Amino acid sequence: MHLTMSAIRFVDRCFFGKAMAASLIAGVVFSFVVCSVASGIDILVEKKESPPKLDERNLGNALERFVDRQLYGTHKNAEGLEKHLKNRLAVRIRKTTAEWNLDRAQVQAIELAGQGDIQVFMRDCNLVRNVWKPNRQNLHQIVHKIQPLQKRMTTGIHEEGSMFARTFLASLGSEQEERIFRRKEQLSESLLQAKVRLFVVEIDSIMPMDQERREGLTTFLEKNVRLPEQEIDSRMQKMMSWYILYQTSKLPPARLEEFQSFFHEDDWPQIEAQLKSSRRMEIQFEQAGMKLNE
Repeated sequence: MHLTMSAIRFVDRCFFGKAMAASLIAGVVFSFVVCSVASGIDILVEKKESPPKLDERNLGNALERFVDRQLYGTHKNAEGLEKHLKNRLAVRIRKTTAEWNLDRAQVQAIELAGQGDIQVFMRDCNLVRNVWKPNRQNLHQIVHKIQPLQKRMTTGIHEEGSMFARTFLASLGSEQEERIFRRKEQLSESLLQAKVRLFVVEIDSIMPMDQERREGLTTFLEKNVRLPEQEIDSRMQKMMSWYILYQTSKLPPARLEEFQSFFHEDDWPQIEAQLKSSRRMEIQFEQAGMKLNE
């Protein structure tokens, strides 16, 4: 400290005032500190370990875990998924038995069929899993094969077309079959009403209609339009408005005139153009799996 103050007084006497001398010394000290810190940083950077390289084995294990997550989800492995499916089947059987008053023979039949569905699904999962080789080249191919299995898992492996569903229908008595038929009709009618009302809302948002026209158009379409016989998936859903227009365009001239009466004269040319466009979409409907009801 004494040496530093002496240096300041010397510089003060020789060249600058006291303030300028202090600034000069402070600059020297600051530069020394900066250099020291920078050196320390360099040392730290040099000593920092780089992350381990992902070799072929580590990559393979990572991709293998990814495939397992895609196949088995939160159930981790085949055993966990199979246990989950059996629990879901047990719940499904209890609900079905209570709802349809099934006897013991019917319960045994659908239980065996449900177990068969599980075995088939697990076999398909294992086939995909066993052909997996942990490398980058066939990852896309494996994921492509897993997607249908994920869809089956989401929709349910015991739904329409499954052994469970076919056995259940085959085991029903005449009264139970009549209940099934009535329920399907009710569901179909409710679904049609929902799709038609959504279509009318879309039309009304483009060319506003009064309440009388909206209700009249809704009733007209519910009587004259039918939905595809297949289950409506997400792809069909996107084309449903065009499908309703397509079916409307196929109506006899007298009914088309009734359809036209729900629109203002200025709006009809636009609707008529949409009807013509819908008739050029038959290929797209068929590609989407929509049976064209004539």
